[in-house]
Amino acid sequence: MKKQLKNKTAATKETTTSTNLVQVKTSRIANPIELLEIEAEQEPDRGVLEDCIAVIRTLRNKDFSFREIAAWLSARGIEANHNAVYRVFVNNLSPEEAAEESVRDDAEKLKA
Repeated sequence: MKKQLKNKTAATKETTTSTNLVQVKTSRIANPIELLEIEAEQEPDRGVLEDCIAVIRTLRNKDFSFREIAAWLSARGIEANHNAVYRVFVNNLSPEEAAEESVRDDAEKLKA
């Protein structure tokens, strides 16, 4: 029973209140919904990647992989991972471009 209590108290949320000269920290047990909200706030804004579609297309046309594009964007301050870059890229393809990309993917798989 004590072990369960330890796990519940491990998930605490700290609040810092500042007055003129004194900082007061209070801890309380955070409920799971609050923890999910905090985690969700830390996720990158997907709209930023949507705004970079021209850059993603340009790099993809220069034979950058989705991992390389994600690393390139991350190095320039835009939080991205290869899956998010791929989703943004694919969601912005016309049907003709999607067919071309499918052929390109198949050719890359044969090389490996």
